[in-house]
Amino acid sequence: LNIINGKLNSGFYLEAESLVNYLICKYGVQEFLEYFYGGGYKSYNDIFSISKEDLKNEWVEYVLKQEPDSVWIQNWDKINSLYKQ
Repeated sequence: LNIINGKLNSGFYLEAESLVNYLICKYGVQEFLEYFYGGGYKSYNDIFSISKEDLKNEWVEYVLKQEPDSVWIQNWDKINSLYKQ
C-alpha cells in the first residue's frame, strides 16, 4: 500500500474503485446495490444481463478510454510500480 495524494492506495483498490464506478455509471446504483447486497448469490447475468467475461471486456474497454487526471500523471512511476511487484 502506498500513500498517493494523501490517500491510501494499492493496485487492487484502484481497480475495485474503477469497476464499481463503471457498474454504477453504466447500470445504475440500484442494480449495483442489488448485486452487492446479493452477496454473490446472483450472477452478473441475473443483475446486469451480461456474462462475467463480457462485463470484464466492456470494463477494460471503458478504462482504456479514460483520460488520466493530474494525480495519475504526477505519480505515474509510483502507480506503475504497483503492478510490477
